Amino acid sequence: MKCLFILPLIIFLASPAFAASAETPVFGTYKIDCPASSDTYIGLSISRPSAFAGEVEGVAANGAVVASGEPNWAENRFVYESGSQSDHYYLKFTSGELEGAWFDVVGNNSYSVEIDIPDSELQKIALGDSFEIIPHWTLSTLFPDGGGLAVAQSSFSRAGASIVRTYAYFDESEGWIYPDGCNNAPSKSYFFRQSKNSWLDYSNKNASDAVLAPNSVVKITQEEGVNSTATFSGVVPNCATAVEIFAFADSGAQDIYISNPSATDITLSELTDPLVKSGAFSHYTLTISKGDELTIYSTNEVNAVSDKRFLCKKSGETYRWVKYGTTTSADDTVVKAGASIILRKKAQAEDFAARATFSPQYLNK
Repeated sequence: MKCLFILPLIIFLASPAFAASAETPVFGTYKIDCPASSDTYIGLSISRPSAFAGEVEGVAANGAVVASGEPNWAENRFVYESGSQSDHYYLKFTSGELEGAWFDVVGNNSYSVEIDIPDSELQKIALGDSFEIIPHWTLSTLFPDGGGLAVAQSSFSRAGASIVRTYAYFDESEGWIYPDGCNNAPSKSYFFRQSKNSWLDYSNKNASDAVLAPNSVVKITQEEGVNSTATFSGVVPNCATAVEIFAFADSGAQDIYISNPSATDITLSELTDPLVKSGAFSHYTLTISKGDELTIYSTNEVNAVSDKRFLCKKSGETYRWVKYGTTTSADDTVVKAGASIILRKKAQAEDFAARATFSPQYLNK
């Protein structure tokens, strides 16, 4: 496993009047069948409602600066505290150079919020950039009361329950932990127990507050003879979605698990600009036998097979998606809303990090 470490920064906010003028959120609801004896992959492209919307009025790396129009938050209003404050929060930029990017909140006072962000990103923040502060999904907020999934009836076993599995997970002392390498098994597994009315991990500890990353993937495993329907709803993004793509030099090929970045169906060709032309995803040419790979898991399919693997080929100035091992064009392949994507970065000579920013057509930008 690899952990990405980032540094603290203070962002200073605009007046509550701006928050009051924020756009009314649009909600989307998903009902996804999870057949018996199957694994169903779900991409989390929607979020929980924001707790605040504002604009950047000042930025500092080494302390607080008073901002006009204080939002008057309680001290550490956005900081998790077991037993009293069950949410972890992140700040997501909704305009500017960092539009779509999100950073975890690590502290706040009455007028400013401290986030984890690399120094290299600090320079990209401009006064007037808009943002939202959003609570992370947890198991209990994504799937309240089990979310329609099968639950464990017994107080002593998880027999008959749907198993929700995640790849990335959050550690209170280390931050986000991501799978290292490729062909990874999920990192964490959870189930809902009826008698406790809560989510548990495999050690039977309460996991209702377990945090799920934005734009991440959950895998739902069903036992033989057990069918269920996952039901959840959330806010449709009203700005671009940014996805972090990374690979470590000592890990060989690296799998990154991401959701369809749009709340609606898209085609592979719509991913060319944000993924390939941005440099986040490596294409191939006639002189390069293989680039990075995409594998798509749609929510109505049990398993992705070889004809769901794709490469991007460049000929002259033209980019074209093709099915793996063929020259057949795949530009019009549909990536369903809620679909999951495994992006496999080929082995890197040195550590690699890039951001792919996708702006869906429904934003009319």
